[in-house]
Amino acid sequence: MRLVVFILLFFIPGINNHLSFANNVRIYNVSVTEKNTMAQWVNIRFDLQGDNLWRTTTGAENWCAIWVFVKYRLDDGDWQHASLSTNRTNHQMPEDVYVATVSDGKGVFLYAVEENIGDFGYNVFNLNLRWNYGLDGVADDATDIDIHVFGIEMVYVPQGSFYVGSGGTENNHFYTYPNLNTPYYIENEDVIQVGEQASYLYYNFDDDDQGWDEGGDQTGPIPAFYPKGYNAFYMMRYEISQEQYVGFLNTLTRVQQNNRVADISERYVLSSDNVPQNRNGVRREDPLPEGRVTFFCDLNDGVPNQADDGQNIPCNYLSWTDGLAYLDWAGLRPMTELEFEKACRGIVNPVADEYAWGSTDITEVVSILNIGQSNEIASNSGDGLCAYNETLTGALRSGFAATSSTNRIQSGSSYYNIQDLSGNLSERCISVGSTSGRSFTGEHGDGSIDVDGNADVANWPDELAYADRGGNYVRIEMRLRVSDRSRAVLNSNSRFTNTGWRGVRFAE
Repeated sequence: MRLVVFILLFFIPGINNHLSFANNVRIYNVSVTEKNTMAQWVNIRFDLQGDNLWRTTTGAENWCAIWVFVKYRLDDGDWQHASLSTNRTNHQMPEDVYVATVSDGKGVFLYAVEENIGDFGYNVFNLNLRWNYGLDGVADDATDIDIHVFGIEMVYVPQGSFYVGSGGTENNHFYTYPNLNTPYYIENEDVIQVGEQASYLYYNFDDDDQGWDEGGDQTGPIPAFYPKGYNAFYMMRYEISQEQYVGFLNTLTRVQQNNRVADISERYVLSSDNVPQNRNGVRREDPLPEGRVTFFCDLNDGVPNQADDGQNIPCNYLSWTDGLAYLDWAGLRPMTELEFEKACRGIVNPVADEYAWGSTDITEVVSILNIGQSNEIASNSGDGLCAYNETLTGALRSGFAATSSTNRIQSGSSYYNIQDLSGNLSERCISVGSTSGRSFTGEHGDGSIDVDGNADVANWPDELAYADRGGNYVRIEMRLRVSDRSRAVLNSNSRFTNTGWRGVRFAE
């Protein structure tokens, strides 16, 4: 199950009906069960169906959750972010579903109450969320209202101490000065001192075999406000999919859309071509209208949004500003490179030169079966199965190696069951190796982007903070290691064929 996009409706006069499916999770049977014009709220009821909603009370002691948020528009105007109740008792859930609210009301987390382990189907009925429409300035008698409800599959990463650096030979890896083979232990969110002094965090600044020299400025300190991964947070289980990015584009104005694609005059708007490139099937309607544009997934350049159009393939060609805009719009934030290592390794002792699945085993994908479909898989199997070394022309479906019969190493899962943190597409993170990166204070997106389609959250850094972690389908295997920092300060806003995005949010 990948990140999901739900498009829902109110069954009341003047509110229009929309429905969309994505990533093996669906919301259906949507209605309004109650409306209170005095307090200015409505309850939205829906049913939820999907493939996997697990929770474990042993080992990692964590769970997957669905981050649910709502967009609305009046009279076919611009889409706005809806304010959900911050009081969890206002949301009515079945007894087996827990709802966790957040203090800014930008969404809720839904997850299982009891332990569930394994890959299983589920069908949950009669979930109710409360929208405080009065807080958003919507009048009681408003008509012609569209409602879109979106959801993103997230994984809970609990609070806890952990190591950065594996004690191995990775380029520019973190270590405890002066011993290159001693990982650095993070046990709180306090200031981290950086430098050539005993017990400080440090890293090298070495060229890799591909001519990069991007370890960072080797200075600090890393401030207390910079998110270090010790405190609990949620991380997207998969990178932003092509279907998810299409859903985002379809809620923007034409001006915003122009700025969140490479070239809207081309059919395939991210790769700037008339046909799909590097397994990116995001395309616009044809012919191109003058106003707001509708986008689709069309990997095989035929009828769009068919079962084999690559909806669940992670979205490449996203620039730094594209990714930040999506995360701001979704009420999430970018992750730091310390959070990246925590999400991969968890709280266990490092394995030298390990990949995200906790071992040095790795198997290169040979070719793809079920191309573009929701069950797209590799033609071969093996421990640490992933895409690297340019065997493929693009990324595979998110989570392609994970099934009900695979273990962590076979499925390529992190300690917390997050997928594809090594290989496929690399991860854009906030670096500790630049002044811009260390200025990041961890604010969440507020669901709104500016009129030009850019993120507008205070203290979100520019591309000078960009760290590229985890390797990808064109890199050699050593670049996929958890602690490899060959490109820890990349400083680029380019649209690469081999990088992706995923967001995080602090747990409350």
